[in-house]
Formats: sequence, C-alpha cells, structure tokens
Amino acid sequence: RTVGSDFVRRIRRRPMAGQSNEGVLNMDMGLKDKSVIVTGGGSNIGRAIVLGFAAENARITIGDIDPEQAGKVAAEAEKRGASAV
Repeated sequence: RTVGSDFVRRIRRRPMAGQSNEGVLNMDMGLKDKSVIVTGGGSNIGRAIVLGFAAENARITIGDIDPEQAGKVAAEAEKRGASAV
C-alpha cells in the first residue's frame, strides 16, 4: 500500500446541493471552515480548485490578474456554500 492509495481512496463522486455533478470528482480534504488562498483562481485550473474548495465549505481568498473574473468565481463559490472573496 502506497501513500497515494489513501489519497485515491478518498476521491469520490459527490453532487452538490441542487446540482448535478456528473463526471466531476470531489475530494474530502477536511477543509471545512479552514482558510485557503488560491492564486489564479479566476479561470481554468484555479477556478476548478476554488470550486473544489467551495464543496468543502472552506473560506476562500481568490487572487487573480482579472479582479472581475475573480469576483464571478467568488460568487459562484458562495452559491455552493463557501465563504469567498
């Protein structure tokens, strides 16, 4: 058994409230009420990371070169139950 096997075992499919997440993997990383900072969180991989942390109900700070896009992602994260700025 490798260290990675624990990580892979923790990955599971889990829909968010009121949404279908078919094909989306979410992880239980134990981030509920923890603070995280995501740089480049306004698009692409950074956005996906923000939304993954939102599923964990983390408190998220998003840094991005495009503050308008970062605000849109923060609003999307808040709709999913997270606290985001």
